[in-house]
Amino acid sequence: MAEQTRLVTANWVPHLNAHRLTMTFPLINSARNVAIIVTDDGKAAAVKRALQPELTDEAPVIAMVQPKGINVGWYLTRPAASHLRQDAE
Repeated sequence: MAEQTRLVTANWVPHLNAHRLTMTFPLINSARNVAIIVTDDGKAAAVKRALQPELTDEAPVIAMVQPKGINVGWYLTRPAASHLRQDAE
């Protein structure tokens, strides 16, 4: 379950042998401006599910980003956007 109260958490990352600080959904969703940056072609399917979902699609984690502000920008590389339909509005 996603963190509901803390704004930042420290997660242990075994392959890095270190802690990683993670901004939580309460912090992100309280922002006035949110920038979503995707550069990895391995995330292309999740980008499509978030921006052009089909009825049978399971919502990706990014769907939990629902900021109170009105400014949400998606910044995608061509590989990250490769699954999007070109004819979509």
